[in-house]
Amino acid sequence: MISRLFRYLTAQMSTLPTKKPIISIVGTTGVGKSQFSIELAKKINGEVINADSMQVYKGVDVIANKHPMQERDGIPHHIMDHVDWSEEYFIHRFNKEAHHAIEDIHLRGKVPIIVGGTHYYLQSLLFNNKTLEKKKERELTEAELGLLDGPTDILFQELKRIDPLVAEKFHPQDHRKLRRAVEIWYTTGQKPSDLYIEQKLDELEKSSLKYNTLVFWLYSEPQVLQDRLDKRVDKMMEIGAREEIDELYRYYAQNNGDSTSGIFQIIGFKEFLPWLENKKQNPEAFANGIDRMKIRTRQYAKYQVKWIQKTLQLELKKESKFNYVNGGRLFLLDATDLTHWKTNVCERAASKKDFQFSFMRATSSSIQKRQSSNPLNSALSTSSSSGTASSVKKKFEHSRQLSHSYRTRKVGSYQNTSKDTKITSNATGFEFLNDSPTKSKPQVIVNEKLSSSPRRHITQPIPGSSDVFQRLYTSKPKSNGMKPHANIPKPSNAEKVQTLAELYSILHRKDPMLFENTHYEAASDSMQTPLDVNTIALNSLNIYERGEILRKESLYYVPTTNERNINLKSYGNNFGFDDKEGNYIVIPNEHINYRFQILHSIGNGSFGNVILAKDHKFKRNNVVAIKIINNNFNSSIQSVNEIKMLKHMKGNQHENVLEFYEHFNFRSHICIVTEVLSLNLYSVLEITQFRGFSPDLVKQFAKQILNGLAYLHSLKIIHCDVKPENVMIKLPPHTQGKSIVVKLIDFGSSCFDDKMSFTYIQSRYYRAPEIILGANYDNKIDIWSLGCLMAELFTGSPLLAGKNEIDQIGLMLEIFGAPRSSTILKMRAKLTRSLLQSSKDMNLSLHRPNERQIKKTLLYKVFDLNGKINMSILNHYKSATNSTKKQFKLNSKNLEVCLGTGSSGLTSSKLFLSFLRRAFIWDPNDRASVSELLQDEFLK
Repeated sequence: MISRLFRYLTAQMSTLPTKKPIISIVGTTGVGKSQFSIELAKKINGEVINADSMQVYKGVDVIANKHPMQERDGIPHHIMDHVDWSEEYFIHRFNKEAHHAIEDIHLRGKVPIIVGGTHYYLQSLLFNNKTLEKKKERELTEAELGLLDGPTDILFQELKRIDPLVAEKFHPQDHRKLRRAVEIWYTTGQKPSDLYIEQKLDELEKSSLKYNTLVFWLYSEPQVLQDRLDKRVDKMMEIGAREEIDELYRYYAQNNGDSTSGIFQIIGFKEFLPWLENKKQNPEAFANGIDRMKIRTRQYAKYQVKWIQKTLQLELKKESKFNYVNGGRLFLLDATDLTHWKTNVCERAASKKDFQFSFMRATSSSIQKRQSSNPLNSALSTSSSSGTASSVKKKFEHSRQLSHSYRTRKVGSYQNTSKDTKITSNATGFEFLNDSPTKSKPQVIVNEKLSSSPRRHITQPIPGSSDVFQRLYTSKPKSNGMKPHANIPKPSNAEKVQTLAELYSILHRKDPMLFENTHYEAASDSMQTPLDVNTIALNSLNIYERGEILRKESLYYVPTTNERNINLKSYGNNFGFDDKEGNYIVIPNEHINYRFQILHSIGNGSFGNVILAKDHKFKRNNVVAIKIINNNFNSSIQSVNEIKMLKHMKGNQHENVLEFYEHFNFRSHICIVTEVLSLNLYSVLEITQFRGFSPDLVKQFAKQILNGLAYLHSLKIIHCDVKPENVMIKLPPHTQGKSIVVKLIDFGSSCFDDKMSFTYIQSRYYRAPEIILGANYDNKIDIWSLGCLMAELFTGSPLLAGKNEIDQIGLMLEIFGAPRSSTILKMRAKLTRSLLQSSKDMNLSLHRPNERQIKKTLLYKVFDLNGKINMSILNHYKSATNSTKKQFKLNSKNLEVCLGTGSSGLTSSKLFLSFLRRAFIWDPNDRASVSELLQDEFLK
């Protein structure tokens, strides 16, 4: 076993891939995989191997969606159009043909590109079966069989004699596990604990990938994809699908075909059988066939996404144990907007394939060509070093130390653990992926030095890696179990902040730098001349950057010193650019994309980092904020949605919405460049010690937030996460300013009101009742959140600080009373209608829960058949989810008392109370709209 361990450690010392390279393109049908494969093949000298079980058949070019020959640009396509209709094509034949094609392509010095939607073909081609089978050395004797089937306590004593370590892990009454462990010893002569270690070493030592694989996933927003698929079916009918279906049916009828096998499984044949068997006399049957073909295509797309989620992603996740030496990374390419195909798909894919995978770096001629034509070539060659005897000796010594460290750790774990031994440790220097969910950090975009107290966490936690598809394609992201608001601020007895001047004075005392003027002007006449590559001092660049600048068209800023420790032979932590959580390591005065100079970090959270940076592309002192997204698949997905919203708003910028400049990809991190803002409203409350603001001061915030929401709603955008952390202010350059600028930020959870992909959104304290109840929603959820935010600005503390969903609803019932029965019945009816419509349309973006799941929502659980609240059931749920014995009592609280305005005779306080009541209405139809609140007497 020690020798196996040594082989493993020694193998890990070398990062050179031992497997041949391939590229695999996955995604749903109709997303553009074939087009992308051709464009990629032209760039990297590749050839395409088909992995679609229907495209192997001759003919049926239209309904099998074969890429037209004239559009293939001479790129060879293998395993396509070669099987007769009379044949059944099985997976073992595909594997044989595919492996032969891959070998042939490699022999000719090209890169195979595997493309196709038959995912079990891809799975069989890419991955080995890693099941470990131990051959029995002998059969069981009668005495042994008698003991195995005998009393559990005797079986446990036998296992303690054979293998005390395993016996310590198992429960003394777990007969099944005890029996299996003893049986292993009897039949193989090997201790179960040794076998367990063998299995773990096999998992560490052997990659499941057959090839050094780079995987691109082309995805499209489901609603957009559905429309695209429907139009594709209509076009197929126009360009020959009907004729192909006729021909296929003639062959089917003549040969008594089986519609469940072979070519007849193709989408577009069975759907038209009723029409064909009726001798094509019924136009309605033909129209129904088209509808069925569209529905089945959407269903197939849903199945393909599920395979990527449930199988491919999990298999590739295991490859992180090998630091991706054998490839295995999956990169998302956004193919939603075809007008940005080149930028979002082609250019991003090129950046990944050139420099993140060793097989793409090591294949030679293209790099030599770039180096020979670049003025840095000579300097680069002199700075390179080759392996020496001393370096080999150092590697061997390091391997010996790792082996010793591993043995020590293994012995310690045997002595101390009662659970399964896990052979993972950061001490080895290898990167292992933790399958358990990690705790998310709060999203904060403020200066870190402003806050001395722990920051509360109320944001919906970002789902773990395995949950990103839940966020994209299902209704409810899984929670990681974190409790929001670790420290809920209590209302202060001190006098409220009365005026803007007083607020500015408090903020200035805390940090005068907040009032620095941050200006940004990107006029074309103020652009700097790019740096001359010949003037760059190579000693200021690390080895990664020396290769990186070869690919840059323009350089505007290069630091004079280099403080990073980069190791190109280690894929762990992104060659050393990231920390262990995948966040980019921020070093002041370093560059971002050879254009922005890092000044300092101004915030961090579960999304990544936010930095203050100077833009050297322009002559003026332009300062920007750059949001550097965490280098993981999950965070990248969320940022795609935010960028989509920001770009949608960019053409007509609003003064109360964050100004977006651009986005780009830098060292595997998506970067979003925006204007610099001062701090968010939670930080303002924190600095003012949660005293709260006067009604007149709250009014100034309310107007601007409502103006921002009015702008969003006019674009049919729902913000979906209005809260203090997502509203920021921009302070004037001096404390004598008479006005304040308030802006909405963070559009990662936002959606279009006709493309609502999630049914569970908003941070809990600001969550609208229809979301908690599980009903349909619209942009009125932003109004409820606004009401909660305004109440918090007034008092300094959240109005509805529930510990869970039951708590949240209970607090609403205590303060606002019960909703009308008609409101609940109306919500139920609307939800049922949407469910039926969703089932009819097979809308991929909604995936509404089925009827059984709907009955589990609070909309049904805490209201009776007539729509009346059942307080006894609600309190029963409360006692089950909360340790406190306090019961909810309907109408037991008053909004005036909660806000502390009961004794106030001020007109402004009364108007503010009336304003809030228009926002806190159970029925969204009766709740005030943005335009109605802007006309409210309180804001005049």
